[in-house]
Amino acid sequence: MDVTVSVVEPEVAVEELRSLLTWLSGEEELRGRVRLLEAALEPGTLGGWPQAVAVELSRDGAVTILASAVIAWIRHRTSDMTLTITQPDGTSATLRAKRIRNAGPAEVGELVERTVASLGEGNPEGGREAIPE
Repeated sequence: MDVTVSVVEPEVAVEELRSLLTWLSGEEELRGRVRLLEAALEPGTLGGWPQAVAVELSRDGAVTILASAVIAWIRHRTSDMTLTITQPDGTSATLRAKRIRNAGPAEVGELVERTVASLGEGNPEGGREAIPE
């Protein structure tokens, strides 16, 4: 199953998606399972724009690994942003990151748990839940 991670703010999306791709590719559990999704090519253009990062998840607990890695990446960013993690069935979680750089381990753990729950693990109905800053 491919899960996608997209950046909501178009003015920073290209740079941030490339950074996220590099970060997730460095995670041992995700290595070789991460790729950049680009927009369809328009006639006369040389390349597409990155739209999302796709991550192939194939085992139990993989959503937790992805959520933890994305949140760790967010903590190293200096700008505020909003990310959406979407599963193939449309179930998604939105992360609004505003200065979570100094969040403690308990706060980060809770954020990972809430993200995973909103994506359907631990929540039989799945659903979309905005994760607070």
